[in-house]
Amino acid sequence: MFNQVKRLKARLQREKGRLLKIPAVQLIYNTAEGAGDHDATQRAAGVAYYAFLSIFPLLLGLIALFGFFLSSINLQDELLNYVGDNIPGATDILKQNIASIIELRGTMGVLSIVIFIWGASAMFGAISLAINRAWDIHRYRRSFFIRKGSELGMVFGIGILFLLSLGASAIISILRGVLNLPVANLLIVNMGSRLVAFLLILVVFLLLYKLIPNTRTYWRYIWPGALLAAILFEIARTLFVFYIENLANYQLIYGSIASIIILLVWIYYSAFIVILGAEFTFQYGRTRHPVTMGSGADK
Repeated sequence: MFNQVKRLKARLQREKGRLLKIPAVQLIYNTAEGAGDHDATQRAAGVAYYAFLSIFPLLLGLIALFGFFLSSINLQDELLNYVGDNIPGATDILKQNIASIIELRGTMGVLSIVIFIWGASAMFGAISLAINRAWDIHRYRRSFFIRKGSELGMVFGIGILFLLSLGASAIISILRGVLNLPVANLLIVNMGSRLVAFLLILVVFLLLYKLIPNTRTYWRYIWPGALLAAILFEIARTLFVFYIENLANYQLIYGSIASIIILLVWIYYSAFIVILGAEFTFQYGRTRHPVTMGSGADK
């Protein structure tokens, strides 16, 4: 029995060595191994924590900002549909609070924006640490104030692009209703909205993987990882929304906090995709570029 196990183990090692000679398999293996070595799951949990703290202040701030218009039932429905399509689990919480937010829009708007800026800055700080860890960078030469300035810049730059990518379909849906487009054009409009949303999220990943690593980066090594992350993000978002709407019985387990749990899980998956894409980018660049990456040098 012992000899059989030993022979099986040796055979598996030979098969592994043979498969790893295939460049694509080697790249996938190195990405998975790097994600484990660099604590990708724990890093994603840290990003999800700060993202969760900032996402509701952002939504509440937007609701307060447009509170004068949200008295319209149609616009409230459009907002809730947008949130439901892009941020699973957040719709129920907004439904419970939207009337109070509109009534107190002045105070809520200012407070929400302050909390959002703090939480989003911390979130991008966590993303920065995770992506640099994926690139095997453990030291930083930038000062505290430069790092914080960069994080705030990403909040208003990359953050706005991300929101636009999520809102592209909702914006086009509103315009479609206003313009009264014929049925024949609806398919083209829907495909166009999905394409615009995908291209915007691709730009977000490109900027993350280009600007955040504290080392020299090259566009030709970044775009495959950004493309992979964008595709995974769109697939995950579509499947997650479908699961929530059609298959899940999550309320049987979590009861009244089910919406919060769903939202946390979705944010965690999204954060993990960001980090996995960074791992893939690093491994792909390392196979193509002979210079040792992760040196910690400034860009």
